[in-house]
Amino acid sequence: MTTHRSRLGRRLLAAVSAGALAVGVLATVAGPAQAAPDAVPVTTTGSGPSYVDDATFTWGVSGYAQKGIFGPWTFKDATGNVTLLQGSTQTEYTASPVPATSMPPAGGTVPANPNAVKFSSGTGVVDTATGAGKLSWTGSYTVNAYPPQFNAPNEIYQDPILTIAADGSGTLTANFGIGAGVDMQGNPFDAIDYGRLNLANFDAGSLSNKTATGYRATPKYQGVTNGLAGQNTTCTTDSGATGWWGSWPTAFITALNSSSAGQSVLPHFYSTGCGGMQDFKPQLPIDVKYTAEPAPQVTVSNTRVDAEGTTTVTVSGTGFHYPMSIGTRPPLSGQTAGSYITFGKFAEVWRPSLGSTLAPSGNRKTATAGNGGLKWAVPAANMVGIGGANAGAIELTPSGTFTTDLVINKAALDASAGAGTEAFRYGIYTYGGSGAVAPAYETYTPITFLPVASTVALDKASYAGTAGATTPVVVTVSGANEPEKATGAVTLSITPEGGSATQVDTGTLANGTATLDLPADLDGGTAGALSVSYEGDEIYAAGTKTATYSVAENPATVSLDKASYTGTVGSAVPVAITVGGVAGKPTPTGSVVLTYTPAGGAATPLPAADLVAGEAVVSLPGSLGVGSGSISVAYSGDDLYGPDAETATYAIAKNASVVSITGGPSSVAYRTAATYTATVSAGTGNVVVKVAGKNVNAPIVGGKATFKLPATLPAGPLTLTFSYAGDASTSAATPVNKKVTIAPGASAVAAKVTSKWTAKKAGKLTVTVRSVKGGPVPTGKVKLVLKKGKVTRTVAAKVLRNGKVVLALPKAAKGTWSVRATYLGSTQHKTVTRAWTVKVPAK
Repeated sequence: MTTHRSRLGRRLLAAVSAGALAVGVLATVAGPAQAAPDAVPVTTTGSGPSYVDDATFTWGVSGYAQKGIFGPWTFKDATGNVTLLQGSTQTEYTASPVPATSMPPAGGTVPANPNAVKFSSGTGVVDTATGAGKLSWTGSYTVNAYPPQFNAPNEIYQDPILTIAADGSGTLTANFGIGAGVDMQGNPFDAIDYGRLNLANFDAGSLSNKTATGYRATPKYQGVTNGLAGQNTTCTTDSGATGWWGSWPTAFITALNSSSAGQSVLPHFYSTGCGGMQDFKPQLPIDVKYTAEPAPQVTVSNTRVDAEGTTTVTVSGTGFHYPMSIGTRPPLSGQTAGSYITFGKFAEVWRPSLGSTLAPSGNRKTATAGNGGLKWAVPAANMVGIGGANAGAIELTPSGTFTTDLVINKAALDASAGAGTEAFRYGIYTYGGSGAVAPAYETYTPITFLPVASTVALDKASYAGTAGATTPVVVTVSGANEPEKATGAVTLSITPEGGSATQVDTGTLANGTATLDLPADLDGGTAGALSVSYEGDEIYAAGTKTATYSVAENPATVSLDKASYTGTVGSAVPVAITVGGVAGKPTPTGSVVLTYTPAGGAATPLPAADLVAGEAVVSLPGSLGVGSGSISVAYSGDDLYGPDAETATYAIAKNASVVSITGGPSSVAYRTAATYTATVSAGTGNVVVKVAGKNVNAPIVGGKATFKLPATLPAGPLTLTFSYAGDASTSAATPVNKKVTIAPGASAVAAKVTSKWTAKKAGKLTVTVRSVKGGPVPTGKVKLVLKKGKVTRTVAAKVLRNGKVVLALPKAAKGTWSVRATYLGSTQHKTVTRAWTVKVPAK
């Protein structure tokens, strides 16, 4: 085990102490150096083909063997790990009839399922994902195609080997022999052993029913030519035929054709015609089942060691089965070559199974057996052949296990590896010995040298805080030794722009993380660089990470009570202003300035208003003229809060005006003047009075306008309309009306008999109607009523002309008559009656 961990602890302690003295920020170094870390064992699992030792191989040979010329062939004489399966009773091996396979339809002498042979306890390697690998079985079986009386020869199949590539292509070989018998001409022949022959070839994609525990492989037959003159290669699919023609592997046919013994059974294995029995000659599919053994595993007792001196670790392995590693070069060429176990410095692409082009030997720099850094696990029988223990030989047990100690010496390996290997990876490596291609043996267990480089990470690249509040800085320290977490202290320092570095916080890592704080008392509006330093611990080296920071003033928010303000000329318009701050912090102080800008005009700032409890009221002046504009309220900030502003609009309108009639009669005597007073609520200028179609201006004095109604207006109803059109600051008022009635004027009636009126003669009476002075000449009619005693006579009314009318007086009885003349009036004059007496003489 290492003897230098205590020195590493002392070095770390010294480094921490020196840092404290140099920077002057650590008052003490708490406690002694940390204890050496515990050993960290690691188990690594190999990848690639798996070892199997329970593989089964089940096959019914061909459909032809299930029907035969004289019935199904005889399957017999099983030896070794072979079991015969009777088609009439077995169900584990099935085959669908032609055209799915070459199996004849069941019925008659054809069994429900194929007669078959099952080899067990097969061994080899297989990739459970693809089926690729090589499996072999021991044992034999015999078949005979004819009844005993024909003395036909037996066909013996022994020790099959199945090789499959990842794409499903491959071969099936077996030792094949023919027993003694007679040929088709009756000539006897001796038994013959053909050796290992190729019984089936497989094209890519030949595997079906593929799982992690097996597959079905269908041999290639259709379209295979064998060069024999008797092979039929012209079958068609006419009339629903399969069109099949083909052959078992050409090499197999050629071997059989080389002797009379083989020729006696040769027609069983290729198409000699079309249809019928010919469709049964292709090989039936082969079923392979297996259980993969666990992949090789390597456990290293400690993967975290001191970079100085030497460290001894124990390496153990399981699953390193013999058949998986066969040497391709001396000293164990063609033999079980086992595995190298080495402390090494390898390139990332290092696996020998990739080939020398991708992974040349220069990609693998190993320690030496002489310094205890290289071992070779082989079967006990092969240990001496590779040089024994002095050469690093250790036993690989028949069950595929090994255990050994390896010495790790980084300095020695670096020296031997030389330049150009700086990026190579240190580790404990295993791989096949003596050039064996054994990908499953290839494992890599990383070795970490202490102290490892640390990575100090911050949660942000730039931190933005505000005055009066702390800003968290989250620090994470990690390294190649994860999941072991870094421990120890971290320190936060800042360097303001134009200033010097200052430590502002320290903390201790917990689970590799700590939260430090930029303090709340940093001035707003400042910025700079920050640095977090990690002091290191027993495992991780010291490290530093930098970032930037800025401290802003707290945001203030200016708000107005309205988005748009309205007012009238001459009246101030109050604007309520609120400056909000941050919850939990003092209310903003200072002042605000309101600036108003009329449309098309210049901006005018009003005097600053101090905030009281974050509020102020500033009024737009009443001197603003009619129009609209914008408002801007600016807050300049204080020690805690930054500036802010808000805008709104305003509109100043004219004052409203109301006209009311406050004086003047509703009825006016004829030819009499009248005075009317209109009160104007706001505004200057004139009230316009419309009378008899004419407009008369009445000046506004003291909010009142006086209008004198002329005496010359005719009698009758009259509407006086009082209107105010407004001025620069006052809007027009709604017109108001005053209804006035001018009473009709008085009149006088005079009459004179202008033609003598007697009892015998009609007379004439001239009636004159006069107006008041200055009045118009009366118009209308005059009616005359004559009365004497009970006699009343009426003279029809006649129209005045120029104020006069002549009425005819009818003949009337002598005596005194009452004459009553009535002026019926007009629009301008009242009705008036004049009565007098007239003596009517006899003649």
